[in-house]
Amino acid sequence: MKKLCCLVPLLIMVFAACKSPVKPAVQLTKPKPAFVDSNLFSQPIAVVVIPNIRLIKKIRKQNSEEDYNTIVDDNSYYLSLCNQYLDSVRVHKVVRESKGRVKFKTNGGKIYTIKLDAMFFGVLLFNGTNMPVSADMTDIATEYERYMQP
Repeated sequence: MKKLCCLVPLLIMVFAACKSPVKPAVQLTKPKPAFVDSNLFSQPIAVVVIPNIRLIKKIRKQNSEEDYNTIVDDNSYYLSLCNQYLDSVRVHKVVRESKGRVKFKTNGGKIYTIKLDAMFFGVLLFNGTNMPVSADMTDIATEYERYMQP
């Protein structure tokens, strides 16, 4: 009986070891993807710019609470209209915070760089051929048709 009691834990360890997954002797690695700059655009696109925390604090300091709320409300309203319109025309759209830079490469190879640090709310339109433009958010449909349509 004592021998059987000593054998039980040994059998449990053997069975538990059989259930553990077997690792292959050679680890296969996936090839690393080529570096893709997510801030370089070479096709028609709309870049929607929203403020980052630093810029929000700066604008809040420069204005009274009432003025700040009015600025944010108005810009948020027009930005939502822009998003609705851009979705309706099915243009490729990305959202970026107002920090850093974005680059646009035309079909001819010319690269335009735009700093986003000073943009509180905004929409940049790029048609792939011409220099990108900052669209008037209050009249996005007209801006889009005039610039993006050939």
